[in-house]
Amino acid sequence: MKTQVDSSNDKKSILLIVNNIDFFLSHRKKIGLETLNEGFKFIVCAPRNKNIETLKNLGFTYHELPLKRGSLNIFKELYCLYKLNLLVKDINPDLIHLVTIKPIIYGGLIAKIRGNLPILVAFPGLGYLYTGKKLLSVLITSFINQIFKVIFSNPNYKVIFQNKADANQIIKNANVESKNCFYTYGSGVDLKEFSFSPIKEFSKIKFLFASRLLKDKGIHDFYGAAKLLKDSKGNNFEFLVAGDIDKENPSSISEKELEEWITSGIIRYIPFTEEIKQLLCETHITVLPSYREGMPKILLEASAIGRPIVTTTAPGCDECVIDNYNGFKVNPGDIKLLSEKMKELGINKENIRIFGENSRKLAEQRYSEREVIKQHLIAYRSLINSNS
Repeated sequence: MKTQVDSSNDKKSILLIVNNIDFFLSHRKKIGLETLNEGFKFIVCAPRNKNIETLKNLGFTYHELPLKRGSLNIFKELYCLYKLNLLVKDINPDLIHLVTIKPIIYGGLIAKIRGNLPILVAFPGLGYLYTGKKLLSVLITSFINQIFKVIFSNPNYKVIFQNKADANQIIKNANVESKNCFYTYGSGVDLKEFSFSPIKEFSKIKFLFASRLLKDKGIHDFYGAAKLLKDSKGNNFEFLVAGDIDKENPSSISEKELEEWITSGIIRYIPFTEEIKQLLCETHITVLPSYREGMPKILLEASAIGRPIVTTTAPGCDECVIDNYNGFKVNPGDIKLLSEKMKELGINKENIRIFGENSRKLAEQRYSEREVIKQHLIAYRSLINSNS
């Protein structure tokens, strides 16, 4: 794919800073590969993990970032900021692409200090700090908003949002100019890889929750709804949970809690798997009762495969479902209504089929990965060319 923008980019370098290599590989890999194909140098800076060689084998340059996602240790954070500043000075990138809150803060401040380096800021959801109600979360969020005002005083920026609720919050609190913002449906989905897969077997209806096991993702709500449905008679349902505990996230459930759930027999647990396509094909209904998202990739993939969805009216989820067309939406935290909507869809095999077909139609209309890649390439070139 060649975009019709200035192509004099043979030696231009893009530094992407992210809090997790796995997140880059699952959500931004194809953007990076297409950028390499267009002649840019693409550098990934992230905390070290087991997938470094996978990253390098794909053609990306890698630099380690000593960042801990859940840490609030001031000395560790200052050390991370110091090391990242040295790295940016050494690389001297033409553009910095910042993904998730800490990289946005640290990379944004460094770009500002180093002469307003161009930045592309991606908010893939505002995270637990923006969903938390505790005083500490509120104070930290207020402080972060002040830092954002400094970062976005850099004239060379663009911001990617995945839903309008996040955009409205950041634009209002961080003095972001709406003309510098654009929207994508998350990272999109490969409509050929995730081709429509009709449901062939209805003997037992399988509900799938596939995400990190976080309270913010609604894992407690899914388990609560599953328990209500298991306790009622006459339902031939199975409830699958696929995902891992995230020890660095304060919203994560504990290993003990997960073990108790598995022992109860209410859910069938599947550890994190990269074979999400197969899992979607083998299940009937995808459920994500989240409290806030950017644009959940699992719902885009479920739509592409052709599965109905039960989710919430929370930002990011709300955009993925047209109520009573390709699924149902409930208010976040309403476990009783969640169970009722799961049952309503689960006992109606014809609606499972029709809603699933409608999900695929939405995917084809909205979620093309190719369009998301194109938007990124245009933003990269626009920022680099405007700073030349």
